[in-house]
Amino acid sequence: MQDARFQPGQSGNPRGRPRGSRNRTTLAVEALLEGEAEALTRKAIELATGGDIQALRICLDRLCPPRREATLMCCGCGQSHGRNRGGCC
Repeated sequence: MQDARFQPGQSGNPRGRPRGSRNRTTLAVEALLEGEAEALTRKAIELATGGDIQALRICLDRLCPPRREATLMCCGCGQSHGRNRGGCC
């Protein structure tokens, strides 16, 4: 007979990750961009207004990000597929 490490329905980490804790990568990126965010934003807007399609896409994605629950009708199958699905049926 095997002994279960945890009882059914009981988490191995009942406290979980502390509320408000930040990811190390996020903190590192924020430290690198500290003091440069405004200049980078202005440059992205300048490029977007100058016709750079990638810069325009970045700016628009920040202003009005795509809804997560949005579904796509990508083929004639009649089924809706989520945004991140890699192809049709």
